[in-house]
Amino acid sequence: MRLSNRNNNPHAPNTAEEWYVRNQGDDLSDDDCVEFLKWIEQAPENESDYARLEAVSSLMESVASDSTINPHAQNPQYSRRPARRAQNWVLAAASFAAIVVAVGMFWSNPFGAKTYQTAIGEQQVIALSDGSLVRLNTNTIVKVKYDAKRRYITLKKGEAYFDVQEDQLNRAFEVGVGKSSVRAIGTEFNIQYTDKITIINVLEGVVEVLKSGAISPAQDKSSELPEGYRLTVDSTGSASERETANTVRINAWTRGRLEFDAEVLSVVVREFNRYSKTKLILADEQLNDILISGSFTIGRSAGFARGLKESFPITVTTEPDRLVLHLNIEENN
Repeated sequence: MRLSNRNNNPHAPNTAEEWYVRNQGDDLSDDDCVEFLKWIEQAPENESDYARLEAVSSLMESVASDSTINPHAQNPQYSRRPARRAQNWVLAAASFAAIVVAVGMFWSNPFGAKTYQTAIGEQQVIALSDGSLVRLNTNTIVKVKYDAKRRYITLKKGEAYFDVQEDQLNRAFEVGVGKSSVRAIGTEFNIQYTDKITIINVLEGVVEVLKSGAISPAQDKSSELPEGYRLTVDSTGSASERETANTVRINAWTRGRLEFDAEVLSVVVREFNRYSKTKLILADEQLNDILISGSFTIGRSAGFARGLKESFPITVTTEPDRLVLHLNIEENN
C-alpha cells in the first residue's frame, strides 16, 4: 500500500490501513464519514488502496469461517464480529451529493458471473479482484465474469467508467456492449449505452473497438481509439468518425455533478431526468431556445426548476412525479 496525501485534519487517519481500522469501530461519527470521503478524493490511489484492503479482509474472513478450511470455524471461541464496511461510504456520499455510493467487492469465480445494478439516481463503485475499478452511473446493469483466460464485463444498459489495471496473468480486459466489444489493458475509458447508440470515450491509454464476433484487429473489424477521443457506434455495430472526448461531462458525473456550457434546455432536461424519478417536462417548444451553462448537483431536479423560474420567464407546475415547465408569455412580452 502507498502512503496517501495527508488530511487537513491532523487527527484524521491518513492511510488506507488507518481508515480501515477506524471504520470497524462502533463510535464512527458523521464527521468521520465526511473526513473519509475527503480522504478518498485527495488522491487517485486512496480509493483503490482502501478497496483492495477491504477485499483482502473479506477473503480472510471467508476463509476463517469456512469449516472445510478452518476446523475451528464453528467454535464460538473463534467467532468474529462482522466488519462495518460499505455503510460508511453511503453515509459520507449522502452528505455530499445526495446519491447512493457503495463499494462492491468481486473475487474471481471461474464457475459463474456476478451482476451489479444501480437504480435511478444511484451510483456504485465496484472494486475488482485485479485492482481494476468500475463506476456505475444511474440506472445501469453490468455482469462481471473473470476466469483463468479473460476478464469480461457485459454492459447491459446505462453508463460505466472503467479504470483498468494491468493483469499479472496477462488477461485482456474486455467489455461487451450491444453489437461491439471494447478491449483494453491499463487504461481508463467511459461507455454510455442505450438501445440505439454506444458512446465510448477514452481518457487514458488506448482501446480497441471490435464488432461482435471479431477475434482480432486483423479481421479489419476494429477501430483503435486513443486517449482524448470518443467513438459512437450505432445499433448495427457501425462506428462514426473519431471526435474529441467529452471529458468535462464524464469527470462531472463521476463527482456527482452535471456540467453544461451553453447547452440547449431540452438536452439539459434529458440529463437531469436520467437521475431522478421526478421528471422535468417542457410544455412549450420555445423553451428549447434557452441556453444553460453551469454546474449542478445530480438528482436535484426541483432545485434546478426553481433556478429556471428565477432566471427566465418560466412557471413551474407540480404534478405527480413531474415538474412541468411553461413559458410565461406575459412576462416574456
